[in-house]
Amino acid sequence: MSDGVTRRRRAGGREVFVAQVRVRPGDGSKDIFESKHFDDYDDAVRWKKKRTGEIRGLVEAGKRPSKAPKGSFGAALRWGIDKLTARMDASKLAGRSVDGHTSNDKNLRSKLRWWLWVDEDAGVERKAVTNVALSTINKFMLEAQTKAALAAGDGGVQTQIHRINAVSWLYEAWRSEQQIPEADLPTPTDGARTGTICATKASQDGLPC
Repeated sequence: MSDGVTRRRRAGGREVFVAQVRVRPGDGSKDIFESKHFDDYDDAVRWKKKRTGEIRGLVEAGKRPSKAPKGSFGAALRWGIDKLTARMDASKLAGRSVDGHTSNDKNLRSKLRWWLWVDEDAGVERKAVTNVALSTINKFMLEAQTKAALAAGDGGVQTQIHRINAVSWLYEAWRSEQQIPEADLPTPTDGARTGTICATKASQDGLPC
């Protein structure tokens, strides 16, 4: 479509219009990119025009738009668990896959619950990560949790990898839901697998890692 607006069809057949804004600063820094979904094409065009003007004004003043994502890791975990539960229930009711449901949803949900709770029955959260802002979580925080789990016998290597993969899914899904560009909220799991497996081998072989 014209005007920098594209038409997409979401799961379930609903049509949306995606407005994209890209502004290239003159100082050689990376392009500023934003996008937003609309149900109406004209609304998408208006937003694109307005937002482009706002960003260009900031660039001319030597600034960049602030896109720091709001919310904690714990809030995102709760959202992800609710999302998976809802689409599992909807798929069961419909007798078919709904809203991207896959056979892995149940396992994925259990991994998100592990990140959220130390003891779900007692209501004890994993506060070392759940109270941390999404934008602050990093692979070292994640590895600290999976390494501790390995040391305590709470799952083997593959289990820890699946837990890390669940965080990757969560960040991708959260960015899509909140319309946050990946550059503004990178997935914090890059390289985390290596550290997890390394820690396991070190504990098994008694070797430095």
